[in-house]
Amino acid sequence: MLLMQNTSTDVMCFYDGGLGYSDYGALINPDSGLPYRNYYAFSMFNSLYRLGNQACVTCNEQEILVGAAVDGKKAAVVLANPSDIDIQAVLDIQNFPVCEAQILRIDRGNRYTLTGETLQDGSLFVPAHGCVEVKLWNLT
Repeated sequence: MLLMQNTSTDVMCFYDGGLGYSDYGALINPDSGLPYRNYYAFSMFNSLYRLGNQACVTCNEQEILVGAAVDGKKAAVVLANPSDIDIQAVLDIQNFPVCEAQILRIDRGNRYTLTGETLQDGSLFVPAHGCVEVKLWNLT
């Protein structure tokens, strides 16, 4: 979704959220009834969508996909690493204090989990095939 955000794509469809066995059933595990990690990627993108205003993002790392949105004193940044390598990203966030950031992760050990970690000098670890959402508030 991050990759297609600024393209001429008119419609993007994800076909099945059901519990049946099929090649298209990639949101809910039919054995456990629990969401797959793909499900939570929609939740991360929804955080950006609900803020309503796409923010300008530049990224020097070709392996990382980044999207950001802002609405007044709220902002969010979503990073996705579809590559096979772990990446240490350095964020330069303006107009929002990073000390109050909330970080949520989707990776092998997390399912859209609020981790409690902080941004150390704007540095953030993005594991291979993982996603990170950074929620920011400017309360000043």
